Amino acid sequence: MAKLYQGRTIKNISERDSYLKAVEYYQVVYNNYPDLKNSDGEDVAPGALFMCGFLQANEINDLEAAEKTYKLFLEKFPDHELASSAEIELENLGLTPEEILMKAMAQPK
Repeated sequence: MAKLYQGRTIKNISERDSYLKAVEYYQVVYNNYPDLKNSDGEDVAPGALFMCGFLQANEINDLEAAEKTYKLFLEKFPDHELASSAEIELENLGLTPEEILMKAMAQPK
């Protein structure tokens, strides 16, 4: 369901409401189905929690909620393959793509 809202395939709902609904469904997966696995046998909950943070930060622009979500992700899943992405998202929270690029270019190699 979350992907339906995230992909904006549900008609008659605003873009913001669509993303809010997607976050709601991702939270349901994380909170209520912690042991759920996908068809490849991988845990679904970590990805659902990460997507909550991603949508909060990049689509809904709720930076406070995104920060809490990413920190929770790193606390619960520090060794997950998305942990480095969560760290990068936290470092760049609130920055525009241009600001992120300038920041990256300013760092010594």
